[in-house]
Amino acid sequence: MNYPTVRTDPEADAAYVAFARIGPGEAAEQIVAEDRDGNPLALLDLSSSGRILGIEILGDRDRLPGSFLAEHPPGSA
Repeated sequence: MNYPTVRTDPEADAAYVAFARIGPGEAAEQIVAEDRDGNPLALLDLSSSGRILGIEILGDRDRLPGSFLAEHPPGSA
């Protein structure tokens, strides 16, 4: 599989961009990025050495361009 990959989940209203294959237990830390009001915007999955493995974008329908979502329909990863 080529990276990065993008998966969208309309039920969760979220998108996930993986920069590498993430095996069980590899995401050792998760950092929450918040908007100006303190609401969760995205989650960064980090390895134990601090590398960014992936980013989950919450509320993707409101936060990502429609053209991006059209290029990455559900199940297209």
